[in-house]
Amino acid sequence: MKKKELQNFREKYSDWDINKDIYTEGLGLAVHFDEKEDIKSFGVKWDADKKQWWLPSEKATIDTVKELNDRKMIVGMRGKVDQDRAADAIGDEEGTVFTLRNMEGETISFTHYAIGLVGIRTAKGHGEDETKIQLADDARTVWDALVTGGYVRA
Repeated sequence: MKKKELQNFREKYSDWDINKDIYTEGLGLAVHFDEKEDIKSFGVKWDADKKQWWLPSEKATIDTVKELNDRKMIVGMRGKVDQDRAADAIGDEEGTVFTLRNMEGETISFTHYAIGLVGIRTAKGHGEDETKIQLADDARTVWDALVTGGYVRA
């Protein structure tokens, strides 16, 4: 992050709940170039594609998360969602459902959950529905691509 972006992020920072389950590959971090050497001791990794430092979930101990909170660095979950852990985190929550359909009548439903996850259900027909849980930002990218491709709200 650039210094001004980082300053704005940290001014508005809310602590990450140290007891919250992480159901993705890890936590994205807001780190300035000058801080990178300081955080390497936590076991963080660099994602060259996203140009972001991140903490793998297996390294996210309570002490590490507390220290990163003190430094106002945790952006949120990032990476691939562990489907089983995410389903456990969702539990019995019903969520809010939004549906898109294409010209052939095929539908894709997006169920948004309060914890920042979205279940995307694709109806395959003959009872072979498939649901994949994603982070809300990633699900938004899927939604936008479908709308660009001709899907409309059902």
